[in-house]
Amino acid sequence: MVKGKVLSVKIGIGLGECKILFVGGVFKRNEYLIVGESMRQACASECHCKKGGETVVSELIQEKMKEFYSFEEAEPDVEHGEGDGIKYYLCKSL
Repeated sequence: MVKGKVLSVKIGIGLGECKILFVGGVFKRNEYLIVGESMRQACASECHCKKGGETVVSELIQEKMKEFYSFEEAEPDVEHGEGDGIKYYLCKSL
């Protein structure tokens, strides 16, 4: 434990196909590489989080989950730019 430090997590969720490649096995280590639309959306969603403890989802997830959760449109990601044509939503209640 480090005094004055708090750990928190930002969560981004996307929907789509992905491929996972497991590599390693040397030195008792395994790694994996993930590519695909779901991973791209998840990373873009996470970039829309403004602080730890937030969950942001792509509009594809929001559309499927809107009857179970409440959402509000996420603020634009000015640091990484907008341009993928997808809207992102902050999950307000789980």
